[in-house]
Formats: sequence, C-alpha cells, structure tokens
Amino acid sequence: MAKRMSGEERRVQAAEAALKLAEDGLSAVTLTGVAEEMGVVPSALYRHFKSKDDLMLAVLARMREVVEENAREAVSDATDPLDALRRLSRLQADSLYSRPGVMHLMFSEEVVGSSPEVRSGFDRTSGSFRERVRLLVEQGQREGVIRDDADATDLMFMFLGILLPPVFLNHISGGEFDFREQVQRNWRFFEQTVRARKED
Repeated sequence: MAKRMSGEERRVQAAEAALKLAEDGLSAVTLTGVAEEMGVVPSALYRHFKSKDDLMLAVLARMREVVEENAREAVSDATDPLDALRRLSRLQADSLYSRPGVMHLMFSEEVVGSSPEVRSGFDRTSGSFRERVRLLVEQGQREGVIRDDADATDLMFMFLGILLPPVFLNHISGGEFDFREQVQRNWRFFEQTVRARKED
C-alpha cells in the first residue's frame, strides 16, 4: 500500500508539478492540469488549493524553499563567504536549469498582471534570494575576503548579473542555450572584482 502523503508533502508535489506545466507558460498551470500531472483526481487537490492563486502561492513557497536549501548547502563546508557565493551561483544555476518553469514565471508578464497576493509572493521569493546574497557579502566584508570599499547591496546586484543575463538568454532561446557554463565563467570575473586585495 502506498504511503499516504501529508498535506505539506502534497503541496510540494503539486508545486513541482505546476512548475513542470509552467514550462508552457502560466496559462498552462491549472488545478486540473496539475492533478493530471500528479496522477490524481482534481478533487484530491481541491482539499489543499481553493484557487489557482492558492496554487501559485504554493509554487512560490516551494521556490523559496529551494533558495533556502541551496543557501544552506552553499554555506556548508565552504571555506569562506566568497566560496559560499561561488557554490550558491552553481547551485542556483543547476536548480533553474532543472526547473525551466521557474524561468517562465520569472519573466512572465502574466505574473506581473496576476493578483496582488501572487505578485507579493513573487517579490518575497526573489527578495529572499537577494537577502541571502547580501548577508554573505557583508559577512565576507567583515572577514576580509570581500572588498569593503563597495556597498554590499551593490555587490549583491553585481552577483545577480552573473545569473540573470545567461538565464534570460536561455529563456528567450527556448532552452537551446545551456547557461550553466556561462554562469561559472561570469563567476570568475565577479570573484576577481570583489575579492579583497592583500596589501603589499
């Protein structure tokens, strides 16, 4: 007999199924479609999601969980905050590559035009990643491995520049551009720019 899923496990499974459907655009994400992707009857989802907006909030919560998981993994065994940022750039690139539906949401006009709750959830999701990066930059500045003559927020946005242009190119090319190698190439220039210089 299959193990009965908890409500939280069901929401995570539904969020991942929705991200799979989102590869064809936000309009492809419906409760019926998600149920079909999961192999369950729609009524099994209606107990957990009252509307598409409720489903989208679960998707955004799942995206935040992935960010937090990546941040924790990046920090574990890192030699210093700069190394943690290097690891985070790779982990985020891998996560986005394995979930192309996230990119469709990131660059979707439908998200911009969606409900205030969904827009707010998207802001919280992207904000959690930015804050994680900013805190790592600040820690690196305190520890003397990242230059302290630049604002941590400015360096955080520079870090986003490692990821977002290659990811966007992948999105507009229909997935034909594997951005992961470019992200790591970008990282090398970022590191050279932000690493604290030792005085002679």
